[in-house]
Amino acid sequence: MNLYTLYKRETTIPGTSVVAMAVVSGVANAVLLAIINTASKSSYSAFINQKFFWLFGIALALFLIGKKYALEKATEIAENIIRGMRVRLSDKIRQSELLDLEGLGKSDIYNRITQDTEIISQAALMIINGLQSSVMLFFCILYLAVLSKIALVMTLFSVIIAALVFLHYEKKVIHKIQETKVKENVFLDKIQQIIHGFKELKLSKQKNDHHFQTMEKVAVETEVLKVDTQKKYIIGFLFSQTFFYLLIAAVLFLLPKLDDIKPQLIIQITTSILFIIGPIEVLVNAIPFHTKADVAIARLYSLEESLDTTRREKSKDQPVHPACPPINDFQTIEFNNVYFHYPAKDPANTFSVGPIDFTLQKGEILFLIGGNGSGKSTLLKLITGLYYPVSGELRIDGRQINYQDYPAFRELFSAIFDDFFLFDHLYGMDEIPVEQVQSLLQLMQLENKVEFVDGSFSDINLSTGQRKRLAMIVSLLDDKPICVYDEWAADQDPEFREYFYKQLLDDLKAQGKTLIAVSHDDRYFSDADRVIKMDYGKMTSLDQV
Repeated sequence: MNLYTLYKRETTIPGTSVVAMAVVSGVANAVLLAIINTASKSSYSAFINQKFFWLFGIALALFLIGKKYALEKATEIAENIIRGMRVRLSDKIRQSELLDLEGLGKSDIYNRITQDTEIISQAALMIINGLQSSVMLFFCILYLAVLSKIALVMTLFSVIIAALVFLHYEKKVIHKIQETKVKENVFLDKIQQIIHGFKELKLSKQKNDHHFQTMEKVAVETEVLKVDTQKKYIIGFLFSQTFFYLLIAAVLFLLPKLDDIKPQLIIQITTSILFIIGPIEVLVNAIPFHTKADVAIARLYSLEESLDTTRREKSKDQPVHPACPPINDFQTIEFNNVYFHYPAKDPANTFSVGPIDFTLQKGEILFLIGGNGSGKSTLLKLITGLYYPVSGELRIDGRQINYQDYPAFRELFSAIFDDFFLFDHLYGMDEIPVEQVQSLLQLMQLENKVEFVDGSFSDINLSTGQRKRLAMIVSLLDDKPICVYDEWAADQDPEFREYFYKQLLDDLKAQGKTLIAVSHDDRYFSDADRVIKMDYGKMTSLDQV
C-alpha cells in the first residue's frame, strides 16, 4: 500500500492538475536558476538587465502560483480521502459486533483513525513538495549538462551515491517505524488507563506506582525506538549531504584541472549545484513522510480488513433466513440451552456462561444477582443481543431469532450498563418535547445542574450518581419495551435508591414495560417478581419471590 494506491482507491477528484502545476512550478524554479546565471554575465547592460528582471518576475510568479495551486489541491484531495476513510471506517465500526470491537482494541482503533490519517494528511503536502523539487532537480541537471559535461558526471555520481545510501538506510527504518507505532499505541493506552481508571489508581498507592512504572518503562522503550529511527535517517541524510559538499569542492578545486574552464563558468556551475541541494533536501525530508504514510495506510486498510473479515465470517457461518420484520413488542423471550464463551486459543481456559435456560415474561420485574465475575454482565449482553450465543437458541413469542434478526431484536431494549456512556445529545429523538425533558430533569433533581437546549444537555460532567440519573432520563425518553439497569441504584443516595426500587420500577411495570435490574440490595429483593442468581457463569437458582 502507498499513497498512489490510496489515491486510486479512495477518490475520484482528478489529480492531473496537481501534477501539472507541480511540474510548472519545478520548471519555473529551474528557469530562475538559468536567469540568475545568465543575468550575472550580462550585468554590464542596463537593457539586458531589465529584460532579465521581467523574465525573473514571470518565472517567480509561475513558481509561486504553480506551487500554491498544487499544494492547495493536494490538501483538498488528501482531506477528501481522509474524510471518506474516517466515515467509512466509523460506519463499519458502528455496524460491527461488540465482541469483535473488544477484540480489536478500542484504543488501537481510535489511534488508527486519528493519528494514522493525520500522517497521511501531512505526507500529501510533503510528496507534492518532493514532486516539484524532483522536476526542478531534473531541469537543473539538464542545465548542468549545457554548462559542463564533466560537472554533470560529477553531479550525477554524487546524486546516485547519495540516493543509494539513503535508500539503504530507509529499508532499515521501515521496520522500526512499524515497531515504534505498536509501542506508541501501548503507551497511549496506558495514558487512557490513567484517565479512565483514575479512581481505582488513586485508592491504591502500590497499584498507582506500579502502573506508572510500567507506563514509564513503555515510554522509555518508545523513546529509544524513536531516537534510533531518527538517528538512522540523520546518518543517511548527513552522509548524502556530504557528497554535495564534496561535489562543490571538486568543482572548485578539481574541475579546473580536468577541463579548460573559465572562472565565470565555475561560479555558474557552483550556483547550479547549490540550487540542487535545496530540492535534494526536500526530497530527503519527504521520504520519511512517505514511509510513515505507507505504514499508516497499511494499518488503516488492515483495520478495515479485520472489520470486514469478522463480518464475513459471522455471515458465512449463519444459515440464510428471511429478514425479520420490526419487533415492537413481545409476550415471552425464551433462552433455550444457550452457551457463550469468549474467544481464546484454548476455549477450555476462557470464561464461559451457560447453560442459560429461562423465559422472560412481558411486564415482569426481574432482579439479577451474583458476585463479581459471576457472569452477570456477560448474561446482560446475551439478553440484550450484544453478544451472540455460541450455541443454543433464542425465541420470541415462539419464533426463533437468528443472527440476521438481532438488529431488530436489539430494538426492544434500553439499557444503562455499569460502564455506560452518556451522550450529550438526544440522538434519534429529535421530536421529544422540551417540556417532557424539563419535567424529567425536575424528577431526577437535575434542573439546577443541567439545561436542555436544542436537543443537547448543557453539562454531562456530573457526579456518578447524577450521570446515572441523566442516563435514566434518556432511557425513559427512549421508551423501549424492556429496560435493563446494571447496578443503577448503587451510586444513588438513600432517597433515590428508595425511589428506584419502590416507585420507578413499579411505575414502569404499570406502563407495560419489562424490567431487568442487577442488584445487591437484598432488602429490596421482595419488590421483584423473580430473582435470578448467577454463579461462575451458571444459573444456580431461579427463585420465585
